[in-house]
Amino acid sequence: MNVTIDSSVIVASLREQEPAHGKSRAFLRQVIEGKHTAHESTIVVVEVTAAIRRRTGSSELARKVRQNLLKLPSFIFHELTESRMNSAARIGEQVSLRGMDSIVAQISQEKESPLVTLDK
Repeated sequence: MNVTIDSSVIVASLREQEPAHGKSRAFLRQVIEGKHTAHESTIVVVEVTAAIRRRTGSSELARKVRQNLLKLPSFIFHELTESRMNSAARIGEQVSLRGMDSIVAQISQEKESPLVTLDK
């Protein structure tokens, strides 16, 4: 099944301190094992890398997380084109999401894949 995974789920899967760590880790394991294909905006890589750096203080760990995320064959990253930018902006206008969340939601909508998120 195709899915789009919000950065919050990826970060929670990597950090035991996160409240949804167990559930997020189990889901990501399914993706890594090929049970799902994740369609992601390239901004997710930026969000996850920055979040890991902020929460751990380790630039080395953030770099490793970024490199490993980009190597996962079950993750397909989509660039933020002008067309996607405009679609994401319209989503933000209509639903009042934050900017980055609108971009992630746009990929979910475009790929007709459920959005997996910890956000409300």
